[in-house]
Amino acid sequence: MANPKLLDIITTLQTRLLAINGQDKFYHAVTGIFRGKRQFDADELPAGIIAINPRTAQSDKSIGRSKTSASVSIELLAVIGEREAETVAIELLADIQRAVELLPDYDLGGLLQGHLAFENDQILYPDESGETVGVRVDYAIPHVRVYGDPTK
Repeated sequence: MANPKLLDIITTLQTRLLAINGQDKFYHAVTGIFRGKRQFDADELPAGIIAINPRTAQSDKSIGRSKTSASVSIELLAVIGEREAETVAIELLADIQRAVELLPDYDLGGLLQGHLAFENDQILYPDESGETVGVRVDYAIPHVRVYGDPTK
């Protein structure tokens, strides 16, 4: 049985993020990228999550196909150590950009209707412990949803 298209989109992005290995063009080496929300202990970092945000139908609702307005959120967290939190955060943002925004594959191998598009990012400044910093980046993943068939 074929995977649902949305699962293929998320796993493609997850695989790209797992390439963050601390070598060549990457500052950090992630220990894992998990789907959904979860908390991390400092000894698990750097690590991250990818989560699907709410999808809404954008057009063609009456003919069994809906172009969806959808996005994913990617969060990476790392231990600050003796460095400036903002420096580590900017490096994490760069790692995400290099891993996800691969040229010329703007549409994730044809999974998207349109192209993967950066929407926004933010630094998740350290909590009370001051040990870790994180970042969040949202990407648009416009795709077609076919009535009754999640694989198309």
